[in-house]
Amino acid sequence: MWYGLEAHFALHVTHPLKTRAPRGRKRDLRDAQRLADRWDSGDLEESFIPGAEQRSRRWLNRSRVQLKRMVGVIGNQVEGLLEQGGIQLTAVASNPFGVSGWAMLELIANGETDVSVLAAEARGALRKKEAELWEALAGRLDPVYRLLLGQHMDQVGLLRRLIADLNEALARAMSMHVATLHRLSKIPGVDLYAAQELLAEIGPAAVAFPSAEQFVSWVE
Repeated sequence: MWYGLEAHFALHVTHPLKTRAPRGRKRDLRDAQRLADRWDSGDLEESFIPGAEQRSRRWLNRSRVQLKRMVGVIGNQVEGLLEQGGIQLTAVASNPFGVSGWAMLELIANGETDVSVLAAEARGALRKKEAELWEALAGRLDPVYRLLLGQHMDQVGLLRRLIADLNEALARAMSMHVATLHRLSKIPGVDLYAAQELLAEIGPAAVAFPSAEQFVSWVE
């Protein structure tokens, strides 16, 4: 009902416990008049309902967060699979789905067991951990686990494509708030993705929070 009416009326929501009529005096017309009088006098505490634009941004953002969580779950499953063959890649590479880790996993899924070939895929800072890599990659996966590893990587590849689509959709949805995103990104520890999450959840003006204390309470 709300979604159908919001394009035509200014709608307001308040908590029912704060608007309940005295016992035995509830009538539809009388109740409507009482609520209208209280609203006109400013006596009603209004609940915050995001507008259609912010709701769409929230859906995009929360969908992206959920997909990222799914990637993390699959990462844990991949770590368990590798341990079946005595491979401890995650002990050396903090992100097994990074450029280096992904290349090594593809080779392992295809049956490669030569540690020198696997270690040669190391990039960046991982090149400095050659001895640790050789020790971590000195294992062998059975065909069943290689099959499962390949399927998990296919799933991650699909999730990454879906996340990329959501990134583009969020960028379009927030194109009018680039300056706000830029300011948020200047906060230590807040990158572009975190800034988008903040903007999606609280809106460009944070109108739902009359004070900084209330905003902090909501975040906690």
